[in-house]
Amino acid sequence: MLNFRIVSLLVSASTLALSSMALAQEAETHSQCNRTLRYESLDEATKTALNKGDTVTVSDERSDTEFHINYILKLVDTDAELIQAVFTSYAEQKEHLKSLKESTVEETKGNTSRIRYEADTGHWYVPNSHYTVNDIVTKEGATYMLNWNLVHSEGLTKLTYIDGYMRTEPVGSHALILYCNYIIPDIKMSPDQVNREGMEGLKNTVEQAVEWVAGVAADHGVANEYLTRYRQMLGQ
Repeated sequence: MLNFRIVSLLVSASTLALSSMALAQEAETHSQCNRTLRYESLDEATKTALNKGDTVTVSDERSDTEFHINYILKLVDTDAELIQAVFTSYAEQKEHLKSLKESTVEETKGNTSRIRYEADTGHWYVPNSHYTVNDIVTKEGATYMLNWNLVHSEGLTKLTYIDGYMRTEPVGSHALILYCNYIIPDIKMSPDQVNREGMEGLKNTVEQAVEWVAGVAADHGVANEYLTRYRQMLGQ
């Protein structure tokens, strides 16, 4: 069974000594998530926390913006490929990820999908967020990768930039989830509030996704259906 115990280790990149977590990659106009992270690159303290069942959360403070790049690291007792196969069942996300009110697949071509989302902001006085992203699935060596970027956003809670990914990596009989999301909103909210609530939402997403995967994994036949669809997306 999966260990659903979520223990948040809220730390900044400057205080958590992740030996290879040099979270300083720059895009031409915006920072981006660090996509070089792997289990072997983490320091022993981080590995120990993960092996205890903790969820490690890292908030990377940027020099070019007040908004942080947020990372979640979680070691789970399940298959790395199945995590991706379940999570990329986009139309089902709204049934399992509680912040989502809509997750509609507008188009899928090979390993690329365009998804329209409506997300609850968690505040009655702030309208729901509406945005569309491109999702791309790939296999990189023994790891599985899902990348996303912003296509369109509108309304009072418009987003001006999104960069994110979820990598799942086999680690013995377990899988490491490396989840990053970087959002720049076009809304007059305190950056501290956006950063804090963004991290909380990210942690909840990973926790709920792990529970979703566990339910699928409990039925071998159902799990195989998810895997077959995912492998078709990868062109296998």
